[in-house]
Amino acid sequence: MNDLPWASKSMSYLDADPVAQWAAEAAEHGRAGSSRLLEVAVPGAVPAPVIAALRVPADAAVIRRRRLVLADDRPVELMDSYYPAALAGGTPLALAKPIRGGATAQLALLGYRPDRCREYVTAEQPTADERRLLQLGEHQWVLKLLRQLLHEGHPVEVDVIARTAPGRGLAYDLALPAPTPPAKDHT
Repeated sequence: MNDLPWASKSMSYLDADPVAQWAAEAAEHGRAGSSRLLEVAVPGAVPAPVIAALRVPADAAVIRRRRLVLADDRPVELMDSYYPAALAGGTPLALAKPIRGGATAQLALLGYRPDRCREYVTAEQPTADERRLLQLGEHQWVLKLLRQLLHEGHPVEVDVIARTAPGRGLAYDLALPAPTPPAKDHT
């Protein structure tokens, strides 16, 4: 499978420290992977898809953790993670510093271990902010991933990931249920 394009597997980031996982993934492709925490804040405006995915009122306080992911010191991904302030306020998720073990581990420590993940993938023109931070040209697109993490059916985190598109993709390895045997023909 080494002849396939570089494709990240989301699952590997959900059960491990994402910083260490990114460094390992980048190293597999001969690159040095790193990330920078750019901001932790309660933004004035939260994108409507995030509000819908978090299932909170439009005026609800939401905490955003913004990170820039780099390969060989070049930006390849902008990741905004959103948490309901009612859940994350006053916890390490609301602090402007890296979280030991990653946010998923912190959610588990708080009693909200994600047990389900939903992802929505699109190809889009980047926003002006994404274009600037990812250092994209005028006609370059991004792969946009909206990831919803749930605990017992309730959203606890929503990630919006803008990924530089050239040379990278997403890979899914899905277990399939056993096929249902066909009904007997009674003719």
